Amino acid sequence: MKLGTENKGQLALLAVLLAVAGVLLWRNLAPAGEAAVPEAAATSTTQPLAISLAHLDPRLHMQELERLRARRYTGTGRDLFRLGPAPPPPLSPAAAAAARREAAEAARQVAAAGPPPPPPIPLSFYGFAQANGMPEKVFLQFGGETYVAAEGTTVAHRYVIEAIGKLSVRVRDLMTRTEQELPLQQGGSGS
Repeated sequence: MKLGTENKGQLALLAVLLAVAGVLLWRNLAPAGEAAVPEAAATSTTQPLAISLAHLDPRLHMQELERLRARRYTGTGRDLFRLGPAPPPPLSPAAAAAARREAAEAARQVAAAGPPPPPPIPLSFYGFAQANGMPEKVFLQFGGETYVAAEGTTVAHRYVIEAIGKLSVRVRDLMTRTEQELPLQQGGSGS
């Protein structure tokens, strides 16, 4: 049976590491009284350890307190609790006035253009039919669904058929309250 004594260098290293570990363990677990004592206390073990309180000043310095109270924190506008780049430096008064003029001009241009047009109604009109004595009906396609509707019918719970013509159908959108004309699609396929 081999005990690992073939490599003498590794055994020597192991012995040194165990000795260092023992010394560190002894220093950490030793009682507080055996710790290193300062030189002054070691020379006179009969006197208690004297602590110098000369550097402590128990008086209040009112002028210092007033000076600190008068200081105002201005900060940089940066949030200490959020990571990110620092805010840009404040604009000069002339640059701020120019930015306000540009924003006002952009707002005037948007107001002059008027409100945006309503979105197009996604129904496709691709035919109509009328049986004898019955009101005229149209074939409408919405997505993958086909609807047969007469005037006054609501399609897809949103669009009301207002009027049926030979070449177009007038439809009212209940959500946007707008009306649009749907032209007759050739070929029977919707978009």
